[in-house]
Amino acid sequence: MGYTIADHEASMTIFYSKSTGEIKGACSGIQDFKMYGIDAEDYSLIWAFIVIKNDDNVLQNPNNFKMDLSGAEPILSIRQEAVNQYPIASA
Repeated sequence: MGYTIADHEASMTIFYSKSTGEIKGACSGIQDFKMYGIDAEDYSLIWAFIVIKNDDNVLQNPNNFKMDLSGAEPILSIRQEAVNQYPIASA
């Protein structure tokens, strides 16, 4: 892997279900399945991961998000119910 400490500190990794997009884990830094030790190969059969820019809101509230798998590339998306739980502020 060719990345710097700054790249690692500016990134986060999201592990998600390949079939549903459900987030199964999120951690700061650049990771891969090796972090799961002897289960790495098993997890890689049903999960995928993506490295994106670090976002503390996602790390602290992963259940509010889901990977949208409808396009060519997976996209981190907020769940509708997470948005609906707050009123819209008036201007």
